[in-house]
Amino acid sequence: MSTSSPSRPSVRVLHVRSSHGRHGPERALLELLPSLAREGIAVHVLALHRPGRTTASVASAAGQAQGVGMGTGPGSTSGAQSTSKAHSTPDAQPSAGATSASGARSTSGAQLASGAPSTFNAQSTSDAPSTSDAQSTSAAQSTHSANRAFGSPAIGWLAEARQAGATTTAVVDAGPLSRAGVRAIGRAAQGADLVHTHDYRADLLAWAAGAGRSSRAAFPPWVATVHLHTNTTRRLRIYRHLDLRVLRKASVVLTVSPDQGEMLRAARAAGGDPDAVRVFPNVIDADVFASGAGGPEAVNALRARLLGPGEGPLLVFVGRLTRQKGVDVLLDALPAMRDRFPGLVVALAGVGPERAGLATQAVRMGLASAIRWLDEVDNVAALLSAGDVVMLPSRREGLPLVLLEAMAVGAPLIGTEIPGIAQAVVDGKTALLVPVDDATALAAATIRLLADPNLARALGSAAAVAVRSDYAPDAVAARLAALYRALVHPPRERT
Repeated sequence: MSTSSPSRPSVRVLHVRSSHGRHGPERALLELLPSLAREGIAVHVLALHRPGRTTASVASAAGQAQGVGMGTGPGSTSGAQSTSKAHSTPDAQPSAGATSASGARSTSGAQLASGAPSTFNAQSTSDAPSTSDAQSTSAAQSTHSANRAFGSPAIGWLAEARQAGATTTAVVDAGPLSRAGVRAIGRAAQGADLVHTHDYRADLLAWAAGAGRSSRAAFPPWVATVHLHTNTTRRLRIYRHLDLRVLRKASVVLTVSPDQGEMLRAARAAGGDPDAVRVFPNVIDADVFASGAGGPEAVNALRARLLGPGEGPLLVFVGRLTRQKGVDVLLDALPAMRDRFPGLVVALAGVGPERAGLATQAVRMGLASAIRWLDEVDNVAALLSAGDVVMLPSRREGLPLVLLEAMAVGAPLIGTEIPGIAQAVVDGKTALLVPVDDATALAAATIRLLADPNLARALGSAAAVAVRSDYAPDAVAARLAALYRALVHPPRERT
């Protein structure tokens, strides 16, 4: 980690994420860590996870160099079941996470030693091993860690965070508002200059630990990032209601899209100060991500494994299988697409609570043989590159990282006309956009793109240029570091 100059003091930031998988917030932080280190920001990541709540096992991905772990092969009508159940998480995002070569041991609330001014103590106490981590380590060791993996163990992404210069702690959290999580955040905050939370539960637990409360004067400044607020289930509606109340106590509230910023200002987040609600977009090191695809041979080999004789073209979806993602609309659009392209296949990479319902829908529609259920993906860059079109039929998004990843590899894109997608692409120039919940329009746009390879190439090329210009990590990391310093070392008022 680089050493800060006297004019740019070091800041120790505790990032807190409550998640059973590796989703958008984790991936966004991983993209920023190298740039934050260059800015002199020392990061410690506290990951709260619930025992047994992992996504798919990573074991079946072992030995498939530059490839994917596939739930079904070409022509198969049913996917292999994951070794553990997938669950919905508040504020969950689509994920393409790195498989770790080693796991972290869990603590029930390790306190961070203050250590040197610019760093945290890399060693944290280990009260009890994490059950899910211990079970996943041997599988993770046999998988590829060079690129992104979907459905990694709950804390497997911490290995990559450590490689990027952060220190990490994994805490077993019984949830939904566990005392262990509160204690862990309270203890860890003692060694931090600032606390930065990343989801509903992390916000609530940090508040319970003292964040934003005048009665806990020793608690450091609190920054909260809202990646996406949704109300698609009763549980999420309750979390959202509680979160909006506690976010009024945050020093600053960040979000990844302008529409979420407007919502937060209306809800009087950060004490009702409109200037304290700020938009910080997700970022991606596009060249690094794209290079992980493994080159044309790896991409072509992957495509060959996904398509049987006479099959194609190939559509790709990567994300959580939740209603928010609109995969049911994609399935509704498939019959019209297959009327024009009878061999068309859709690769669905992801896990989530809608998995069983979507499989039932596919069987009912007679589409089972057209679906490749990729519960696990070892190389998302290769998968996005292998598809003829990447599909984002979402009903709601913040700023989906899979969108930026698809742009990074120059993949032709079709998305919906929602703010989280429309902010990053231009309809007809870097992607095609269609109305939400409109299967007819989605089918028409897909047929148009598949029938016009020149248009597809033009969109993909323009998107690749745009993402490198607008979403590079260094600029956002510099803004974030400046914000951290302003909160930790506020400028003195002139007298």
